[in-house]
Amino acid sequence: MSCESFASPDGVAASFSPSVLTYLTEIFDSNAHEATTNDCGQSSRDRNKASAEAFVRAIQGGEPATDNPLLQHNSVSMNEFLVHMASGAADALALPRVSDLLQPLSDYFINSSHNTYITGNQLTSKASVEPYRNALLRGCRCIEIDVWDGISSAEWSDGPGRDKTSRQLTLKPHSHEEGKANVPSRGIQEKLSGSSLARLRDIPRQSPKYFSSTSSPSHSDPTNIKAVSTPSAKRREPRVVHGPSLSKGVPFRDVCHAIRETAFVSSDLPVIISLEVHASPQQQEVMVEIMQEIWQEFLVDTDSLSMTSLGRLPSPHELRRKLLIKVKGPPLDHHADSGQTEVGQGPKAIGASPMRKVIDLLSSLAVYTQGYSFRGFSQPEASLPTHIFSLSEAAIRRLHKNDADLLFAHNRGFLMRVFPSGRRVDSSNFNPCFFWRQGIQMVVMNWQRLDTGMMLNEGMFTDEPGWVLKPEGYRSDQVASASSGVGKPPFPAVGSTLKRRSLSLTLTLFAGQNIHPPTGDSHDRINAYVTCDLHLMIPSERSLDDLSIAEIRRAQRPRTYKQRSEPSKGPNPDFQRERLCFPLVSDVAEELSFLL
Repeated sequence: MSCESFASPDGVAASFSPSVLTYLTEIFDSNAHEATTNDCGQSSRDRNKASAEAFVRAIQGGEPATDNPLLQHNSVSMNEFLVHMASGAADALALPRVSDLLQPLSDYFINSSHNTYITGNQLTSKASVEPYRNALLRGCRCIEIDVWDGISSAEWSDGPGRDKTSRQLTLKPHSHEEGKANVPSRGIQEKLSGSSLARLRDIPRQSPKYFSSTSSPSHSDPTNIKAVSTPSAKRREPRVVHGPSLSKGVPFRDVCHAIRETAFVSSDLPVIISLEVHASPQQQEVMVEIMQEIWQEFLVDTDSLSMTSLGRLPSPHELRRKLLIKVKGPPLDHHADSGQTEVGQGPKAIGASPMRKVIDLLSSLAVYTQGYSFRGFSQPEASLPTHIFSLSEAAIRRLHKNDADLLFAHNRGFLMRVFPSGRRVDSSNFNPCFFWRQGIQMVVMNWQRLDTGMMLNEGMFTDEPGWVLKPEGYRSDQVASASSGVGKPPFPAVGSTLKRRSLSLTLTLFAGQNIHPPTGDSHDRINAYVTCDLHLMIPSERSLDDLSIAEIRRAQRPRTYKQRSEPSKGPNPDFQRERLCFPLVSDVAEELSFLL
């Protein structure tokens, strides 16, 4: 930046409110050196490079990037400091960590969406392809598609069986060589929430740490589809819709295109596609045809797999740029039912009909993610490495009450999915922390509604590529050997527990700026305040050394501490260094605790 821009009163300092600028000046001056004269003949107080590095590391809690302009010179002026604070380098979100992606799929929490196609509430809102783009661009790695028998192309009101927006988005997925991912068009961005936009802005900055340099970008180009056929006007193709509603839904084909275009933009880690199949056998054949046509190289190549590879769960790293189909697998005994409604939980949605029997052709696409109806942890399928049990939130709570040890042991080595109750017609969310604490990998959220549950989900995944390694004690390396055999549930190894530490947390509030009033209100009616909810996972007050793993699981319980600041009027509130102090808490499991 030139001397003129630094000197101008309308320069970078004008981007801060008076209160914020005052505090930033005090922070800078607290470690600045004596006044010096710069090349423009201006007197200023400077920081040296070591002081600037200490600020980035100790105050901002990050590692200084080598290309940070703040650290390019031996001294830093006040204006250069303000430029830094106004840039993305001072973003409140930390740079993503380099994740361990070499463990089995069951060792990760997976960012998951429920009824992804729905735009609002669970009863009357329409289905659309846009929520798929939204969720995938925000880092979701497990999406859901409800598939029903279709209608002919001529019957679609908006043209030949095609959502008009389904071809407008052309995104180039992450190129390993370039280390960047393209950001979607303005029209798509405007449909995303504020937190989504923030994440989209960070995609080029964050993505390189997630990806290797071995994959070919050409394999993931969404425009590189060898033969894309258009359905004839008379042909019926499956549709995506929420039950037998008045809405026609959207063509399954269009959903597949939207997934192809956006699945590997924010991350190249695998995406699990959970299919809820209500379609007839004939329409299921069409589903397979469409998926193989559009997703092509993104599907797992079963011809190259050996029995050894099918006898274990691979890692996310091994499945980069792969779409994993989750659909019902073939039962291992004659007692298995033909539907997919889990025992004791009722239908997934109010008024929903039971799912159809899945044909073998479709079932064969579920290589590492085969769905099975849950009847108990001793059923034969419970020992298949590739099985997934999907249960409602109420069913999980009953299992936790009656079989907490088996529930936790199962989820150390095998996949499980929990979805919201069908009674949540307003698309509200449960508290996901309870289910993560049971080791459940796919805690499925209603992304249609930003509430406390979704904010906690953001807290878990906001600086991760959609797959978060579980804490120590939750992973498969603590499961007893596979010699337990078919029909025998795995049991946890003795002695492995979560790492615990004491937590003493104090937040100091300085000021805010540019807070917008609710629609219709004026700025002078703003009465801003800050609320903080500390969600902690705390084991029993008893010494854990005297407890078994099962007893620890039963004893663990969440605690929530709340603090609220005094209000401050106006769009640029000054909180005057108010301190929000939380009590000293011991035995906190940090990986499963959150501050909102």
